[in-house]
Amino acid sequence: MLNTSDPGREPLIDAGPQQACLAVKLAAAHDTGLASSCVAARHELVVTSDLKCLSEIRSMVRITCETSQVADCDDTHLRKKIAELELALTELVSNVIRHGFDGKTGGWLEVSAGVTSDGVFEFQLVHNGRPFDGNNAEIPEITNPQDGGMGLFLISECVDQVSYDPPVEDTCRIYLTKNLLPSDQGDDE
Repeated sequence: MLNTSDPGREPLIDAGPQQACLAVKLAAAHDTGLASSCVAARHELVVTSDLKCLSEIRSMVRITCETSQVADCDDTHLRKKIAELELALTELVSNVIRHGFDGKTGGWLEVSAGVTSDGVFEFQLVHNGRPFDGNNAEIPEITNPQDGGMGLFLISECVDQVSYDPPVEDTCRIYLTKNLLPSDQGDDE
């Protein structure tokens, strides 16, 4: 379970030997690689490359969004945005575990999330699995559905931006952003 008390707390909190998740950290916005305009605390989670950790990551996303105090965002709208983020992040993390680690649980993933003062959710995934150049990957068309391989399409439909940094010293970074505020065009209500 995430510890969201005491935003100034620095030590990592052990999730216990029975859990696949290793640690949770809550940090102030100024300690993060995410945008410096994060209004609420940023949440970090370090997990093993185990699909059992997906529920912890979804919880972190929910808590980050719900505690962000985004103005002009009604509860129904925010729940829809959170559901889209949960779908995208479940797909992203499960793809990294299945393909980047070949389903093996010996690797690690660091996830962090925050919401900017402009209402943009920012998510960063850092891992030591096999790199994937998602910036140059072809996103499949929904008009040609397949048995599998639709993850990139799902992710691109659920978030506003996805970017992959080139690997540095066996470390890969992936960033996702999504505007949590209602659009002026009314196209997502």
